Amino acid sequence: MAQMSLRELLMVSILESLETRKETQALKAKIRALTEHVAIPLTKEIKIGARSP
Repeated sequence: MAQMSLRELLMVSILESLETRKETQALKAKIRALTEHVAIPLTKEIKIGARSP
């Protein structure tokens, strides 16, 4: 394996960090969507069901 220069290592590190940030943002968006479309309505439904005799 060839040795990388400090500059190359820094560049690779920055690119990996940006890719990780992009993946994290995508996951957060999916979590938000699931929360809004599944968890919140389900919680409301459970609360309504708990009030019914």
